[in-house]
Amino acid sequence: MALRQIQVTVPKDKDAEIFEWAKDLQLANIIFFKGGGGEESDSLFITTRSGSTEPILESLKKRFGFKRPEDGIVTILPVEATIPVVAERELLDRVTVEELEEQVRRGARLDINYLLLAALSAIVATMGLLGNSTAVVIGAMIIAPFLGPVIATSYGILTADLSLLRRGVQGEIAGIGAAIALAFLMASLIPPLGAAEEIVQRAHPTVLDLVVAFCSGVAGTLSMTAGLSAIAVGVMIAVSLVPPAAVIGVGIASADWSLIRGAGLLLISNIFAIHLAATLTFMIKKVRVTGWRRQRAAKMTLRWGMITSVATILILSIPLVQTTWLSIQRRGNERIVRQVLTRHPELGEIRRVSVIAISGRPRFAVELYAQEPPSPEILRLVKDDLRQRLGEAPDLTLTVVSARVL
Repeated sequence: MALRQIQVTVPKDKDAEIFEWAKDLQLANIIFFKGGGGEESDSLFITTRSGSTEPILESLKKRFGFKRPEDGIVTILPVEATIPVVAERELLDRVTVEELEEQVRRGARLDINYLLLAALSAIVATMGLLGNSTAVVIGAMIIAPFLGPVIATSYGILTADLSLLRRGVQGEIAGIGAAIALAFLMASLIPPLGAAEEIVQRAHPTVLDLVVAFCSGVAGTLSMTAGLSAIAVGVMIAVSLVPPAAVIGVGIASADWSLIRGAGLLLISNIFAIHLAATLTFMIKKVRVTGWRRQRAAKMTLRWGMITSVATILILSIPLVQTTWLSIQRRGNERIVRQVLTRHPELGEIRRVSVIAISGRPRFAVELYAQEPPSPEILRLVKDDLRQRLGEAPDLTLTVVSARVL
C-alpha cells in the first residue's frame, strides 16, 4: 500500500506529550481527537507514506514504550485511496515490519487446517503423478499451504526470531513428511498408469529446476512484503516442494533408489534455493529488526543461514549441472534421430523416439506406424546416416506398429 494511517490512542495524561511529539517530528496530515479513544483516552491519526511508517513507529516506541495496553495502543491501517491522489507506489514500497511479522506469524501456524491442506495437496499431487496428469499436479498446488512456513523460516533467520524459525521448520517438515508418507501409501496400492513421465521428470532434476525454485522464493517474499495476494506465488513454491516429496514416496514404495536419489536432490536443492531467495529479497526490501541485542543476534543467524544455503546449493549444483548437460545431449541426440528418420519417409510415421543411453555407445528406441516392416537396405542407410551425425554407430531398437489403410 502507498499510504498508511497510524492511529495512536494514549491515556489522557499523555495527550499533551503526544501532541508535542507530533509537532517535534513536523508531521503533516495529523488529526487529534480529544476523547477519541473513549472517556479516559485521546487519539491521534497520522496519514503518511508507507516508507515513512517505520521511522514514526520507532519514534513512538522509543518515546512512549507501548509495552503494555495501559501505555496506549498503536493501530496501523492501509489507505486504499485518497482524493486527490497524494502518493504513488514506489519500487521498494512494502508493509511495515510490524505488519509483515504479524502476517508471517499467521502463515506459520501449525494447526489441523494446515495439516489437512498439506495432506490433501499431497494426495491429489500423487494421483496426478501416478496418472501422469500435469493438470492434476498443478491443481494440487493451489491448496498446498507451504508458503507460510517457508517465509517464516527465512524471516526467522533474518531477524533471529528463533520461535518463528522453529515454527517454520516444523511446518515444512510436517508438510513434506506428510507428502512422502501419503505418496508411499498410495503408490503401494495404486501402480503408475502408463509411462508416468511426470514422475521421471522429477527424478532427473536440472539447473532449470533450481532457477524456478529461486524465482518462486523471490515472488513469494515480494508478494508478502508488498501486502499483495500470495495465492498464485504459493502455487509456485508448492510446485517446487510437493511433487518431489511425492516422488520420493513413490520411489520408496517401488524400491527404486534412482527415483529417491533424484527427487531427493531436487527437493533439498529447491528448499535451500527458496530460503536463500526469500532471505535476499527481505534484505533488498530493507526489512530490519530494532534493538542492538536483536540486531547482533540477527547478524549471526543471517551469516550462518546464508553460508549454509549458498554452500549447500553450490554442492548440489554439481550433480544438477551434470544432469542438465546429459539432458541437453539427450534432446540433441533425439532431434538428430528424428531428422534422420524424416529423411526416409518409406519407414512410415514416427510415433516416438526415446533415448535409452547417451554415455558410452548411444542407444535409441523408436516406434513407427507403418504398413510393413522396413527393408534391411533402408535400415542400413538409416544406421549409416546416424553414424555420420553422431560420430559412432548407435544401437537402434525399432518397433513397428502395423497400420493398414481401410
